[in-house]
Amino acid sequence: MNHNKLWTKEYIFLLIESFFLYIGFMVFMPTLPAHIIELGGSQVSASLSVGLFSIIALFTRAISGSWNDRIGSKILILVGLLILIISTFSFYFSSIILLLLVIRLLQGAGWGISTTSIATGVSTLVPPAKMGEGIGFYGLTTALGMSIAPILAILIINMFNFHFLITFALVFLCANLILLSQIKLKKKKPLHHTTPALLEKSAVLPAFFVFTYGYTTWRHSNIYDGLRERNSCLSYLDLFFRTSPDYSYQSVFRWSTL
Repeated sequence: MNHNKLWTKEYIFLLIESFFLYIGFMVFMPTLPAHIIELGGSQVSASLSVGLFSIIALFTRAISGSWNDRIGSKILILVGLLILIISTFSFYFSSIILLLLVIRLLQGAGWGISTTSIATGVSTLVPPAKMGEGIGFYGLTTALGMSIAPILAILIINMFNFHFLITFALVFLCANLILLSQIKLKKKKPLHHTTPALLEKSAVLPAFFVFTYGYTTWRHSNIYDGLRERNSCLSYLDLFFRTSPDYSYQSVFRWSTL
């Protein structure tokens, strides 16, 4: 067995899993606030659909890292996916604003658990000699998902309706269950037993870089909602969504192997 091989079945399936997860979830970032307003909700309620999700996702990401060490990534990916599938399915029957916000909290929990666990699984599969390339291609799946999902969401909402968008998202999320059944992830045993710190000092700087990148990247997912109400600049917004994944794709090939 070649331990320096990057493109194993498990690694490829986890990349697809990550891409499908971002597609299945990110389609609601530009559309759910608009849907809440269409149901009679206020601008505050529409904003809460993003803010509440972000808060609970941040909390679950902070604690699910240690869960991965104790339980294993595959089990937690499954737990996160099931939470996302159940909460997304609940959108079919939810026309009350408060209920939509509660569902959004559940989605945030599932999102935080599943994304953290997939990232952990990828890190265990990537050989140390190819860490930059392996993590780079994983990052590409997240960038592509975040960039492509809003385009698909806008097209679906304009051509069909919100219920069709729910079905579209569920197809991708349920497909991840099939992919997960074909993935074998070994649980790594800790080298020594220590009480884990809430925040490692060595993680502060990388966390800061991820925060600044994530903030600027995620903001584009919410631009459409404000512009849609004014019906302006849509051609430029569409151009942004189309060019963003292309440049992400090129940058990974250019820099990940250096």
